[in-house]
Amino acid sequence: MNKLTFVVVVSVCGLACVPAPAEEVNEIMRDAGDTMLRMLPSLYSEEPDRTLVMENLTRLDYLFKQTAPHFAKEQEGAQVTYALLRERLGDAIELGQRRNINLMRGAVVDAFGLCASCHTQDRKMKRAFGVSKIRELDEYLSAEFSYLTRDYESSLTSFDNYLESDERTLQRDGNAFYRVLVINAEVFADPALASQTLKSMRKAVSGDSVFYRHIGEWISVLDRLAADPGALTSPLGKKSVSELDDYLDSEWPVIRGTLSWAAQEAYWVLIRSELNRFLSGASSGPNVPKLLYWLAVSDRALQYRFYSSLSRGYLEQCIEGHPKDPYAKRCLEEYEMLVLVSFSGSSGTHVPYEVQARLNELRRIVYPPR
Repeated sequence: MNKLTFVVVVSVCGLACVPAPAEEVNEIMRDAGDTMLRMLPSLYSEEPDRTLVMENLTRLDYLFKQTAPHFAKEQEGAQVTYALLRERLGDAIELGQRRNINLMRGAVVDAFGLCASCHTQDRKMKRAFGVSKIRELDEYLSAEFSYLTRDYESSLTSFDNYLESDERTLQRDGNAFYRVLVINAEVFADPALASQTLKSMRKAVSGDSVFYRHIGEWISVLDRLAADPGALTSPLGKKSVSELDDYLDSEWPVIRGTLSWAAQEAYWVLIRSELNRFLSGASSGPNVPKLLYWLAVSDRALQYRFYSSLSRGYLEQCIEGHPKDPYAKRCLEEYEMLVLVSFSGSSGTHVPYEVQARLNELRRIVYPPR
């Protein structure tokens, strides 16, 4: 099990998640973006070209290693994202070597998703690739590439074009609308704009479908919070980490008990936006463990991918980086729950040896033997 001890923050898709990266690092990351672009069509095809994907995976792994010396002091949330990104790329290469194509594809998609998470953490936007770069992609993949390279305006345009096309699938539709929610509500931090955009794009969905109603519940939450962001039921506009922490500990459990899953989803996106807002201004200090804990909880709620997830990364960073903080105990409890749920099934709970060993190690950090 890899420990999350990386202290480097980069993006897989053309731009580093740092305020002012060195020019040579920008060049490396543009190369990484080009490498990812070569992979996308095959990655999403029914029969991926294993040789092409493996060649480019190996190059991505090499490029990230080259950036390591340049970024040693970044905020902890981005450190977690980078560490897991490297881990998932390593997993993908190993799976590709074993010729397990489907699992390899899943690991690569997870890695690219971590790239997007790195970008949404800092809410920055920059167009590093022109239209000519993506002209051979279909509208959906163009939207994905623009999203992953933080060209959010182009991504929204391409998703809109995709929804008007004849080459749609339910899975792609779901991802497209979720991306639109994240871009507007989390990155732009504008629930009113998110609502307006979703209302316009929802016309492409059948009005009697469950998905149409699901989006409608997002819109209802966004409209309500945009109208009164300072309400007691709102997570928006909190003036301090302590204030947001009190809200999540006290008000939020009561509020979420009255909401549908779709409505909770919209809330969680906005909550995550607020957490990243505070974390971006707190690269160290007493508030970081609280933020890592709640980011882990929000990631579990929004994008639960069992043990291989950002949630695990945040929890390990919380425990290892802040073992004496009271929130280390809460992070351990969350971690124990994550392991239990991840490895439980109809035949019982079967935790792999290395996972149990890692859990025991974290327990000793929080509760050292006397």
